[in-house]
Parts: sequence; structure tokens; C-alpha cells
Amino acid sequence: MARHTGQPCFLCGKIFIESDDVVVCPDCGTPYHRECWKKNNCCVNTGLHASGGTYQPVSTPETAPEEIVCGNCGMHNPPDADRCGNCGKMLSESVLQPESEQPEMTGFEQFQEAAKQAAMGDACCGMDPEDTLGGEKVGDVADFVCRNTLYYLPKFRRFHLSGRKISLNFPCLFFPHLYFANRKMWLFSMLLTFVLALLNLPQAALSFQEVLPDMIAAAQEPADDLFFAMYPNMAEMLQNMLDKLNIWENVFYNAWVICNYTELILSICLGVLGNYIYYRYVLKRVRHIRQNHLPDIMRKAQLQMQGGTNGWLMLGMLVLQYFLSLVMATVLVAFLML
Repeated sequence: MARHTGQPCFLCGKIFIESDDVVVCPDCGTPYHRECWKKNNCCVNTGLHASGGTYQPVSTPETAPEEIVCGNCGMHNPPDADRCGNCGKMLSESVLQPESEQPEMTGFEQFQEAAKQAAMGDACCGMDPEDTLGGEKVGDVADFVCRNTLYYLPKFRRFHLSGRKISLNFPCLFFPHLYFANRKMWLFSMLLTFVLALLNLPQAALSFQEVLPDMIAAAQEPADDLFFAMYPNMAEMLQNMLDKLNIWENVFYNAWVICNYTELILSICLGVLGNYIYYRYVLKRVRHIRQNHLPDIMRKAQLQMQGGTNGWLMLGMLVLQYFLSLVMATVLVAFLML
């Protein structure tokens, strides 16, 4: 029977399987189901009988390779294709499975999948470049983010789909002005740097109050120090400043407490909203570049040039922070000398 498996019965046309009871014509060898032979009681392959030939197994054509269906967009692709011709996703990672067979991925598994796509050079981390985030193409957003798309794109997608705005960003929690400077949000970073310098002013006043007694004692000693020799009234001036600080001590202390809590609340808010603030900034910049109607190559170059990161801006913010601290200290001293 095994040699007839897969061959058709000449009477009913059904394919023989291993368990079928098969008989063959004694003259030509044509196979039939036993029941079919009994019903017809003769061989119908009369052509072989007339020619005196014998039955030869029917050759079954080789099954053509099946097309690969993209699991991301559903497009049918040639069997030798590596990427989907429609969305560009790697087909080896996106073969479409029946819905009942597709396991639900956990958050960590989704992160692993995105990591695989990033490792294979997929800047969109498995997402369709033609899909949209906040009205802008994923591919354009990925080109603008440029660095660390594996971290940002899944968060941007969650913002887009769920409307939630909260996600933890540790660099933005501890160094918000430096984080936004690194992401080229220099105007927002400068504003934060100024606010943080202003919030540190009461602490600078209290610190100055602590060191003034030592400075007064040094100024009252014999004028061995050239600086104090040039300003003989320095001790009196410093004492007047200390007296004013003592009068305003409660005010500065209360301001210091308020500023500390304000800075803490500001840091927490920026730590949990920093990614969303950056998301809105990315959409705004990508939209502005897209509205210039540049060719694809030039648009991609503009996105990558205006996006990404810049470590020099972080250094610039540190210099600005130091400069503002000096300005605030000068203003404080000027106020105490009035």
C-alpha cells in the first residue's frame, strides 16, 4: 500500500492514504479503493489495456514555496525576501500567525523584541516607519531622536495610544537642565538653569552668613593681608552686612525651606514628565521640518542634524549655571551693602 500513498483512485479521484484498502487491476496495475473496484467491477483505464502498457504512478508537482506574510502589515512577500516590501520590517521576526496562536507579550518581552530590532539596525525598533505618532511618521521621529530610539520610541508609542504622560526619567529627575540641554532643548534648559540658580539664592545668603564672622575676624587683625590693607574699613562693612543678614535671617531661612521644597517638587515633576515634554518637542520639530516639503534625503538629513544629542550644550549649561551663581552672589552682596 505504501507505494500508492498519495496517488489518486481512478474511480473516485480521492488520494490514497496509508490506512486505505487498495486493490490493483491484474492487467495494468491501476490502483483503486476496494469498494470502488467492487462497485465498478472492472478497470476503467482502458487506454493502458489497448496499448498493453502498465500503470505508472502519477508524478505530483513540487509544492511551490509559500509566500511570507508580514506580521506587521499583512503584505505577502516572496519566499526569499528578508524584509517586508511594504513596511520594511524584518520578515524573520514578523511572520504572521493565526490570531489564536499569537501569544500575548509581556512588557519585558516587548522590550526584548524592540532590542532585537534595534540590534539588527532597525531604528524604528520593529515599528512601521510609515505609522504615525502624534500625526508624524515613526520613521521621521526615529531620525530626529537618532540616539537611543530603543528607549524613546516605545514610550512615545504609549503616549500616543494611551494618552498617558507619566514615565520615569532618571537623568531628568536629578539633572533636568542638563538633560534637556543634551537633547538640544537649549531654550527650556536655559530657563531651568535660571530658575534653579534663583532657588539657590536663599541658601547662598545663609552660607554667606556663616562665613562672615570668620571674614570679620580676619579683617580686624593687623593688616598683613594686602587685600584688607587696601580696604581698612572692610571689617566695619562686613559687620554691617552680617547685621543685615541677622535681621533678615528668618526671612532667608523660610525662603530657603520654600525653595528647597519647590526645587524638589520641580525635579519630581520633570522626572516623571520629562519624556513627555521631549515627545512634544520632537513632534513640534519634526512637523516644522516636514512642512518645508524637502526631498526625502534632505528631510532625513535635516531631522538628524537638528535632532539627536549635543554634549557641548550640557557643558554650556554648566558654564551658564556657574555664571548665574556669580551674578546672584554679586546681587546679594550689593543688596547687603545698601
